[in-house]
Amino acid sequence: RRGNAESLDEQIEEIGYLVRVDRAATGLSDDGVSLGADQVVPVRAPRIGVVSGRGVSVTSFGFLWHLLDRQVGVDHHRIAIGTLPRIDLAELDVLVLPDGRYGRQLDKRTTEAIGGWIERGGLLVAVGGAVEWAVDNRLVEVERWQAPDKDKSGDNEVVELTPANRPIYTPGAALRTELREHHPLASGMSSAPAAMFQGSTILLPSGDPRKDLLLVAETDPVIAGFAWPEAAERLAGSLLVGAHPRSRGGVVVFAQE
Repeated sequence: RRGNAESLDEQIEEIGYLVRVDRAATGLSDDGVSLGADQVVPVRAPRIGVVSGRGVSVTSFGFLWHLLDRQVGVDHHRIAIGTLPRIDLAELDVLVLPDGRYGRQLDKRTTEAIGGWIERGGLLVAVGGAVEWAVDNRLVEVERWQAPDKDKSGDNEVVELTPANRPIYTPGAALRTELREHHPLASGMSSAPAAMFQGSTILLPSGDPRKDLLLVAETDPVIAGFAWPEAAERLAGSLLVGAHPRSRGGVVVFAQE
């Protein structure tokens, strides 16, 4: 009871339907680590910042806000993108970048600050267009599918812009996926979820099961919706969700919302 509020009994009653609570007369144990010993590390809630403002998709920010605030109930801070150069990132554990266009909004100095923050233990969560920004600025080692450059073909080679070698826009399709079930971010998921896909940006898997969390199924990936045959072939096996460690921190990428 020491160090807890006077409302401890009421708080225990509130969680009683979730867990079984037994009272102990002492924190000392006959075997193993005693409660309150130096080996016991307190766990605090993560300090989360979600970026909004110019260049950030309002619908992407909206769904993330609803997820954290209404569905999960996790405390977080809304951070206007224009204030990022002035805030102390050390006060955050997690920085969430919704889908959007960040190239013109975040200058080199701010980008380098975010990179240093990740190196020191910060976790960046990038969604959609934020992943492209992170890749372009080498904050995460993820590669995108690139169409052949007809201007750089060598020895008089002519690259014909056929559907097989040019970006193809997918207007909207539900995809069958493969899930790395033993990954920590897959905790609680009993099966691979269907994933929505829209656009033409396709992320390539690293081949490392510790980094590739959710992939598009290799065969018959389209469950519903529409995707051109060439797009469906290119989507097969592509990366949807990945977790990439970097020094003491890391980057989690979501190819789609």
